[in-house]
Amino acid sequence: MKKSVPLRIPDHLLSLADLRARRERVDKATALRQILYEGAEAYALRLLSRGDLSLSRAAALLGLTPGEVLDLAAARGVEIGGTLAQHKTRRERATGTPTG
Repeated sequence: MKKSVPLRIPDHLLSLADLRARRERVDKATALRQILYEGAEAYALRLLSRGDLSLSRAAALLGLTPGEVLDLAAARGVEIGGTLAQHKTRRERATGTPTG
């Protein structure tokens, strides 16, 4: 579902949208949506790589399948899944007891 949202956009970002619209041969609104979605992808991948977002939740938020999110992460060079130390830290926080 799409909704209209009133939004104040800084001039420099509007200039960027104008540039994209000309280069991609799309209208300005489409260019703005594309820029917004690229930022959303980057943000979701960053949260996913830090372990702050699950793969299934990232996929749902981006309107993709989990496999598509993994492909996107690979294409952008984003590592998914935490290190052993990160997993231990999260387990300690969840259980309240230190692990090995």
